[in-house]
Amino acid sequence: MDTNKRIITEKERCVYIVGESLEMMCAQCDNLKERADLADMEYSNFLKACKMKRHITLDTYRRCVSAFDKDVVIFHSPKGVIDYLKIGYKKNRVYTTIAKEDIIPLLYALQMEQVEKMMLNSYWFSRYLEDQPESLGKILKHSKNPQLLHLMERK
Repeated sequence: MDTNKRIITEKERCVYIVGESLEMMCAQCDNLKERADLADMEYSNFLKACKMKRHITLDTYRRCVSAFDKDVVIFHSPKGVIDYLKIGYKKNRVYTTIAKEDIIPLLYALQMEQVEKMMLNSYWFSRYLEDQPESLGKILKHSKNPQLLHLMERK
């Protein structure tokens, strides 16, 4: 065995579903046969797919979710950002659910990362303009942005 190979934990393999899982939707549904028909699947295969075993394909997942009149959005977040959420992990599970209101801190954390990058870029750009003030005129002159052109006219 390669000693340099990093072992991926169950937590890292987990898929996070915001809102209800397929299992939850099935438990609340009155007519699963109709849902299976909407997914264009046999009833037994539909039920098996909705149990969310390890090897469900994205196409099968999409078909099952669409039978409940929902869309699928796949969102990749940087490693470690999910740790902002306090999630109870279920042992030997492929996925865990997150309440819709609990996803807001995660989105806020991602947005703050972008805001920090923009602020840093703005800082370096302002430093550059301080060192070379004639550059601002050149930038404004060649810009196609109407807001920047408006600034040029105000000079």
